[in-house]
Amino acid sequence: KALGDPAAELTGKWKEWIELHRERSELIKVQCERLQTLSGGAFRAQAKPCGDPEPIKRALSKCFAGKNIKKADEKIDALADAIVGSEDPLKMWFDLAGELESLFQLRESKTLADTPILEKALLSRQNRTSLQEGLTTEAVLELKLTALEDSPKFEFRTGPDRYITFAQASSGQQATSLLKVLLNQDGPPLLIDQPEEDLDNEVIQEIATDIWDTKSKRQLI
Repeated sequence: KALGDPAAELTGKWKEWIELHRERSELIKVQCERLQTLSGGAFRAQAKPCGDPEPIKRALSKCFAGKNIKKADEKIDALADAIVGSEDPLKMWFDLAGELESLFQLRESKTLADTPILEKALLSRQNRTSLQEGLTTEAVLELKLTALEDSPKFEFRTGPDRYITFAQASSGQQATSLLKVLLNQDGPPLLIDQPEEDLDNEVIQEIATDIWDTKSKRQLI
């Protein structure tokens, strides 16, 4: 039985891997929008696709390790920040992985591939040559299979067009937001212990009204 082209099969699987990242990012975005709606505008929820730079930095550190690249950490940080800050972080990340793979594939011929992302991060020709000489099949594969992390961001609304991070919100503000999310959706019986605890005086009546409305949609204890 004739076997398929392994390189083509690997490329196909890699594209599937990229699409899985995109599907996950879209699911997280939808859930953030849903939570924001359920909160009644008490907080804002935004999802930044591949917004966590740490997996990128860890993966690149393994490729840069032992290559005698001056200020390697700064260049890794610059690459990670550029990817996270781009309009399409996922595409830029996989484009960078493709650049490193191209360097590896041309290692025997000692020819440098076109690497615009690496060059923009101020990796000199000598830096890229050092990378090329030290890359291994395992390092390239691990880089391409690095799972990037989305970064949901929650902000409490303090007024019209005024927000603070959810962590900066008071216990009462956080409790108000979470209670609204719980009370504004259908579901199984809901047990809440001392719902008034930590609430600011001005919102207790508002939450009491939400509790009364919820009792017509689900069992509330």
